Amino acid sequence: MASLRVRPKWHLIPFIEPWALVRRRALYSVEIYHLLYHLSLVRRRALYSMGIYHLLYHLSLVRCRALYSMGIYHLLYHLSLVRCRALYSMGIYHLIYHLSLVRCRALYSMGIYHLSLVRCRALYSVEIYHLLYHLSLVRRRALYSMGIYHLSLVRCRALYSIGIYHLIYHLSLVRCRALYSMGIYHLSLVRCRALYSIGIYHLSLVRCRALYRMGIYHLLYHLALVRCRALYSVGIYHLIYHLSLVRCRALYSMGIYHLIYHLSLVRCRALYSMGIYHLLYHLALVRCRALYSMGIYHLALVRCRALYSMGIYHILYHLSLVRCRALYSVGIYHLLYHLALVRCRALYSVGIYHLIYHLSLVRCRALYSVGIYHLSLVRCRALYRIYHLSLVRCRALYRM
Repeated sequence: MASLRVRPKWHLIPFIEPWALVRRRALYSVEIYHLLYHLSLVRRRALYSMGIYHLLYHLSLVRCRALYSMGIYHLLYHLSLVRCRALYSMGIYHLIYHLSLVRCRALYSMGIYHLSLVRCRALYSVEIYHLLYHLSLVRRRALYSMGIYHLSLVRCRALYSIGIYHLIYHLSLVRCRALYSMGIYHLSLVRCRALYSIGIYHLSLVRCRALYRMGIYHLLYHLALVRCRALYSVGIYHLIYHLSLVRCRALYSMGIYHLIYHLSLVRCRALYSMGIYHLLYHLALVRCRALYSMGIYHLALVRCRALYSMGIYHILYHLSLVRCRALYSVGIYHLLYHLALVRCRALYSVGIYHLIYHLSLVRCRALYSVGIYHLSLVRCRALYRIYHLSLVRCRALYRM
C-alpha cells in the first residue's frame, strides 16, 4: 500500500498536468493513448509532443489552448463550452465540435475541415467541407463557392445551385425553405414541406405527414416532439426515434423492427409478437416491462429486471440510474454502462467483462477475479494485471 502512494515521476512525460475529477497520474511509458475524457471539468493544457492523440473530450468545460505541433488530431469536442483558439498549423483536422457554444475563429489555412457545432464564419477557400453543425443556433452565412456541403443544424438560406446536398439538420428549429430543385435530399430535422416528387427520401426529424406509398422508409426522427401515427402498411421500417417524447403505440404487424428509441420517456408497451427486436432504449426512463418471449434482446437503457434465461446479452445501459442487480448466470456480458450513477455490485462469476463505464461516478468495487477488463471511467482500485482503462482514478497503474 505504501508503494501505491508513491508520487509518479512527471519528468518522464513532461507537461502533463493533472486535470479535474480525473487522477491519471501513473500512466506513463505507454505507446498508445486512448484517453476518454468523459468528465465535467478537465483541463488538458499541455498535451503535445506525443505520437497518437485520440482525445475524446466528452466534457462540459475543457480548455484546450495549447494543442499544436502534433501529427494527428482526432479531437472530439463533445462539450458545452470549449474554446479552441490556437488550433492552427496542423495537418489533419477532424474536429467534431458537439458543443453548444464553441468559438473557433482562427481555424483557417487547413486542408480538411470536419468541424461540427462551431461559429465558423471564416471558412472559405477550402477544398472539402464536411461541416457537421450539431448545435442549436449556428449561423453559417458565408458558406458558398464550395464543392460538397455536409452541413448540419444551421440556418442555411443561401444553399442553392449546388450539385449534392447532404444537409443533416440536427437542430430543433431549422427553416430550410429554399431547398428545391436538387437531386438527393438527406435532410434531417427540418420543416421540409416542399419535399415531393423526389426519388430517395432520407428525411430525419421532420413533420413528414405525407410520407406514404413509397418503397423505402429510412425516417430518422431526431426531433423533440414527433408524432408518427400514420406509419403503417410499409415494407421496411428503420425508424430511429431519437426524440424526447415519442409515442409510438400503433407500431405493430410489421416485418422488421429496428426501433431505436433515443428518447427520454418512451412507452413501448405493445411491442410483442415480433420476430427481431433491436430496441435501443437510449433514454432516461424507459419502461419496457412486457419485453419477453423474444429471440434476441439488444435493449439499452431500460429497467430490464426479467432479462434472464437467454443466450446473449448486449445490454447497453446508457441511462442515468440503472440498477442491474439480477444480471447473473449469463454467458457473455457486453454491458456498456454509459450512466452517471450505476451500481453494479453483483457482477461476478462471469466469463468475459467488457464493461465500459463511461460515467462520472461509478463505483465498481466488487469487480475482481475476472479475465479481461475494458473499464472506462470508474473507480477501479483493484484493477491490475490488465489495464485498458480510460479516464479513471487508476492509482495502481504501474509495472507497465
